Amino acid sequence: MRSSGERPFDYSIDTGARLVSARIVGILTFGRIVHYASSLRADPRFSPAFSELVDLRGVESVQLAAQEIMMLADDVDPFSSKSLRAFVAQSEAQIHVAQFHRILRPESKTIRVFFSMDEARRWIECGASSSAAAGV
Repeated sequence: MRSSGERPFDYSIDTGARLVSARIVGILTFGRIVHYASSLRADPRFSPAFSELVDLRGVESVQLAAQEIMMLADDVDPFSSKSLRAFVAQSEAQIHVAQFHRILRPESKTIRVFFSMDEARRWIECGASSSAAAGV
């Protein structure tokens, strides 16, 4: 169970690294994801072109309907379809929600699921370096 002091979503933005790092705990719901996406859009430091590193390991349960998952990918997601997105998951429910997102995004090769934060961070750093070198 999450402690009373923890928010369901915490995020930080590193503008130099062009990276949003997010940590999700508790129950993952459509409303909480919409709130996170709205918060990012309202943050002047955020750019849809940034990469995202999401720690799902604190998610205890997922309460999302199939229609909501589709809406998240089609309408709610604030990131560009070309943004690198790394999800770190451990439980079956966490992995499934990340995989659904990957499948529903048109550029699914930019989304990967990892079991460790270090692996996820390395993948994003390598991809960001490749994009910078290519001028993308």
